[in-house]
Amino acid sequence: MTAPTHTSFGILSLLSIGAMMGRPATLPAVGLVTIGALLPDIDTAQSTIGRLLFPLSAWLERRLGHRGAVHSLFALMVLGFATVPLAMSNRWWWMALLIGFGSHLLLDTLNKEGVPLFYPSRVRAVMPRSQRWRIAVGSKAEMILMTVVSIFALLLLPINRAGLFQSLHALLKDIHSAIADYRAWENAYRVIADVEGGLNISQQPIAGAFEVLGVENANSLVVFDETRDALYTVGTDANANIYPKRILCRKGEPIQVITHKVHLENELLGNLLDHLPKEGQTFIKGTLKTTDRVILPKDPDHYDTIQLGINEMNLQYARARDLEPLDVRTIFVIAGDFYIRTILPVRHLQTGEVEHQATVRILLLKLAEHRHKKPVATPLLIAPPVIAACADETSCQFRQPVAENDTGAGAFSQAPVDARNLRSNVYALKGRLFAGKDFQGSVQDLAPMLKKAV
Repeated sequence: MTAPTHTSFGILSLLSIGAMMGRPATLPAVGLVTIGALLPDIDTAQSTIGRLLFPLSAWLERRLGHRGAVHSLFALMVLGFATVPLAMSNRWWWMALLIGFGSHLLLDTLNKEGVPLFYPSRVRAVMPRSQRWRIAVGSKAEMILMTVVSIFALLLLPINRAGLFQSLHALLKDIHSAIADYRAWENAYRVIADVEGGLNISQQPIAGAFEVLGVENANSLVVFDETRDALYTVGTDANANIYPKRILCRKGEPIQVITHKVHLENELLGNLLDHLPKEGQTFIKGTLKTTDRVILPKDPDHYDTIQLGINEMNLQYARARDLEPLDVRTIFVIAGDFYIRTILPVRHLQTGEVEHQATVRILLLKLAEHRHKKPVATPLLIAPPVIAACADETSCQFRQPVAENDTGAGAFSQAPVDARNLRSNVYALKGRLFAGKDFQGSVQDLAPMLKKAV
């Protein structure tokens, strides 16, 4: 086959495999797949790449012949080992090069002569078996083949950009596809569901873009409608609030999701509010035991974030304002465990700005909890001067919590503490993370170390 045909088929192969793997084709990948698709013809000086690499191509042609050992799986394996440094730098680029090489071998099986695919065996791989149906190089049949391949590559381009499964989900627009997309993106992106359907109880039509908060069960999602300030379940489940005629999830802005656990025992439910950060969106999940009688109004069209049982209260995606109808300062909690999930946007920071301050605050909170062996209250998490000074980029200072008190709260001492004093906490968690040396550097340097430690 000629160079344009091999190039078109190589790019089609890259787009197909990339769509299945969820890897969009980039310009470097397209360039490498093109090189790989032309590379086997280095064994002839008459080819495009052979003319570029003459006299190496002439020498290979004399020694091995055109469509000889270079057109084999053995040669593909040699190329793979020879380009391992590329794989260590960027595995997708390395795969693109090999995909191009492999596509050339596959396409050349359509030639009249075939290729020695299983070299050193002299058996030549051909397809189809009858020579009459194989394609001669430079023939009208090859031109038709190149045109068809190019058209398919263009049609496949948007599928490659979105991913095969996401493209299929966009076609189906059903709840199971939406759940699969949410599961793929939930920890890195805000997920938005475009829903068109109706309310199960009132039978009123409803449509809009809702933020997905989680999976209720195998057939429904929990979503938040910002315009109505309401939560719903969307799905085919009999108890879902909204039955979707069409639903499609899409990625929103990048986020970081932070979860920490709070335990209450023989104290008031209002104490739970002290553990809620003031930044980001916060949702509470958990169960508590109480003997107090609680009465709540219900809206059958909305999701119940507070579910009452016998001497029990279950919170599901509850927000602080969902607790407002309760007199939380008088409800006595016998025992309860809660997971507090906070969603924070990932900001693109300017040069010199402290990297992801919210993340550092959470990590410092976890380090303090490890040190005190009990939950630490929110001042450590939300107080603005957690990072007290980082002016010279060499001696960042942090305000450290006062030694644990009766509640384990983390009130701040007035004197800032040098960052290297955190080393003992980190050392206890991750051994010789700092190799026994005091930490010196900016918060940008400390944040990834804290991530590893926690």
